[in-house]
Amino acid sequence: FDPFDPTTWKLPDFMDTNPHGGNSPFDFNVWGQSRHCRGLKLKIINNLDEEWEPFFQQSIKDWEQGDPDVLSLSVTKAAVHDPACEFVTGSMKVCNGDYGNTDWVGLNEVMLLDDQIIASVAFMNDYHLDRMSVEAKQNTMCHELGHGFGLGHWDENFWNRDMGNCM
Repeated sequence: FDPFDPTTWKLPDFMDTNPHGGNSPFDFNVWGQSRHCRGLKLKIINNLDEEWEPFFQQSIKDWEQGDPDVLSLSVTKAAVHDPACEFVTGSMKVCNGDYGNTDWVGLNEVMLLDDQIIASVAFMNDYHLDRMSVEAKQNTMCHELGHGFGLGHWDENFWNRDMGNCM
């Protein structure tokens, strides 16, 4: 295992499968919440600076207006700015900052317990995104939130046509 080489990471099996498993999306919940709830109820902690507010608000709105309606999101602003973007159990924290010349513009890390997500942090890398279009920023925000909900990529082949969504 090399923490700097994604090819050596063991991801839980749900990241490579149909998230609905042939069942109703209401049954899909990799966050380990009660199966009796319909969908995912999740607290999201907004740890972003003001420049990112419109992208964050639009992405939250877009995700909550999905069909079927399986997300119930509760958004709070971080009481104190956390530049390290530390995990908060039971929540997804969304952050931005200059994370340097990495090979990623956005990144979502999840904390797992028994193959279920117990916390998530989404990073928007201003080092790259400050030079990118508003469309790229919006897409990155939408994409990283999607990973935080437990969704994988729809298509890993970058040469294929756009699938019309941010995943």
